[in-house]
Amino acid sequence: MRACDFLRRHRNESFILYINFLEPHPPYFGPLDKEHDPDKVDLPANFSDPLEENEPLRYRLKRQDNIETYGEDAESIRKLIAKYWGLVTQVDLSVGAILKTLDDLGLAEDTIVVYTSDHGDMMGAHNMVGKTVMYEESARIPWLIRIPNMRGTAHVISNVVSHIDMVPTVLELMGNKSNENLPGQSLVPLIKGSKVAQDHVFIEWNTSKTGVNEDD
Repeated sequence: MRACDFLRRHRNESFILYINFLEPHPPYFGPLDKEHDPDKVDLPANFSDPLEENEPLRYRLKRQDNIETYGEDAESIRKLIAKYWGLVTQVDLSVGAILKTLDDLGLAEDTIVVYTSDHGDMMGAHNMVGKTVMYEESARIPWLIRIPNMRGTAHVISNVVSHIDMVPTVLELMGNKSNENLPGQSLVPLIKGSKVAQDHVFIEWNTSKTGVNEDD
C-alpha cells in the first residue's frame, strides 16, 4: 500500500498524509461482495416508512429512481447492504494496515490520526440509496480523532460540529495557532471537556443536473 510505504520512507521526518478512499460508493460491488451474508442483514427500521406529504418532490423522484435501479423488496436491499458492508470492510482493512504501520515504526505516539467521511448513505432507509437528501443517514457522518497525548481519555462529543472546524482543530493539536482568516473554530476545548462558541451547522445540496441519480 502506498500510504504505508510513504510512512516508511518519511518515518524520520515531519509529515501530513491525506488518504482518500472512494469506497464505499456506487455501483456497490467489489472483491469482498461475499464477505457478509445478506440473510444476516437487518433492514433499517424506517425501510418501509412512507414519505410525508410535506417532503420535497425531488425526494419522491429519487426514491422511485432508486427502486427502479436497486429494487424495493427486502431481499434486494439486504443483498445491496451486504455488498456495501463488503466495501466498508475493504476500507477497514486498509485503515488497519496504516495504523499497524504507525505502530511498527514507533510513530503511533507522535501521530494525530483523523478519520471521517464527506457524507453518509441512505442504504435502504425510506427505501432510498445514496446521498443528497437531508436525512440523518445521509447527512450525519463519523469524525474520529486519535490524539497521542490524550490516549486513555476517549469520549464521545454530543455537540453538533462541522468539517469547517477540522483545520483549526488539527492546527491547535499540532501546537500552531489557527489563522484568524480560517473559517470555523478549534474544537480542542470541547475535546478537553470544556466548551466552544455555539453555532449552527449549515448543510446544503445544490445540483444543476436534471436527473435524480446524483451519486457520481
